[in-house]
Amino acid sequence: DHHHFVCELLAVDVLPIPSVAIYRFYGNGNLEQFLNLHPGLNFSKRLSYMKDVCAALGFIHGAGVLHKDLKAENILIDTDGTLR
Repeated sequence: DHHHFVCELLAVDVLPIPSVAIYRFYGNGNLEQFLNLHPGLNFSKRLSYMKDVCAALGFIHGAGVLHKDLKAENILIDTDGTLR
């Protein structure tokens, strides 16, 4: 299964520790960078982003996966503006 707001995982290398995950490239940086560049972003857009993040978390939690390092820096933005 796949969710629209979840990054596409291409590969995982578990040795050596720490493990490394390789994701598809998402060309618009991360949410932290975006928010720093747009400090006046309106409340409704910020709320929309939070709903997208919650939807993605609900999906991965339902699959038995925990993120363990959720922060704006780790939320990527696709070229069409979709959070991943």
